[in-house]
Amino acid sequence: MAGFVYFGSYTVWGERGVIAFEDIQAKLDVLQLQLSSLRSQRNLLEHRTALMERGDSDLVEEIARTKLMDGAPHQVAIPRSSK
Repeated sequence: MAGFVYFGSYTVWGERGVIAFEDIQAKLDVLQLQLSSLRSQRNLLEHRTALMERGDSDLVEEIARTKLMDGAPHQVAIPRSSK
């Protein structure tokens, strides 16, 4: 009977028990979400890189606009309105 209680408690609370498995499963879910996010960021970067290699003028204009709008500290950039 004592062996049954020992192994039964180890099955639930042991380092490879049900509670540890649930904790590992939760960590795995978080890591899978991070992996998914990193994959989408990588796909975006690969797409933008392919556009730059082809010389896409829209991308060049977008990059130039964002870089030019980032001025020095205490500077304000006012975008031109398109007519």
